[in-house]
This record gives sequence, structure tokens and C-alpha cells, in this order.
Amino acid sequence: MAKHIVMRATAEGSELTETPLATAAPIELPQADGTPAPLAGWKVRVVEDMGVTLLKLEMSEQAVEFPIHSSDDKWLAYVASGAGTLFSGSHSEQKGPGVAYQAGDYITFEASTPHGWISDAGGCELLFVKRDS
Repeated sequence: MAKHIVMRATAEGSELTETPLATAAPIELPQADGTPAPLAGWKVRVVEDMGVTLLKLEMSEQAVEFPIHSSDDKWLAYVASGAGTLFSGSHSEQKGPGVAYQAGDYITFEASTPHGWISDAGGCELLFVKRDS
């Protein structure tokens, strides 16, 4: 099981604490009637600490295309494994041109930039980080 290890300063030097993390949760998107439904093949895990949010996005081999969406936050992402296509989009949720990404790539998202995802065969893992307000 994954855990969050924290090293804190003490008068003598430092100490370590460990906290178990919840398992990665399925991503849910609202349907036409407003009720949430899981997005097949997608999971997320989030850790917030020291004014930073770290988000791990997991796409399985069976992951469906993530529809065009945006975030009010700025994010920096790292492709930890796998490959796929990142699509630009419009504020009316129309898909635009795409760019292939692969393990080792970094992706910068300015706030409120519509985009969508699809993973190639084999799945994919991405790490996202943002400063908390």
C-alpha cells in the first residue's frame, strides 16, 4: 500500500512519520442529467502538503478518451510511463489538434486551457503538480 512519508525537523535533527494513502479513486464526470459516472479506465490519487498539490493520473489499457475539459489552476505534468495524445480544445468542448506525448515528457497547462487525453495501448501514468493558493 502506498504511503505518505513526512520528514520533519526536530530540535535534535529530524523525524519521520508514515501515513497510509487511500487507493487511487476512479475519476467521475457528470452526465447529461448531472449525476456522476466513472470514466472507464481512469484513476487519480492526490496528495496535498506544504502548499503543493501532487496528482497522479493513471490510465489503464482500457481507458476511454478523456473528454475536453479545463482547470482553473496552472499545472505542470510529467509523463512517468506510457504514451498517448494530448488534444487542444475549445471552451465549447470541441476537440482541436493533438500532440503525441511519451514517457519522459513534461507538459505545462496554463489556467483555463481546454484539453483532452487518450492513452496508447499499454496504459499511462502522469504526475501533476501545482502550487496551492
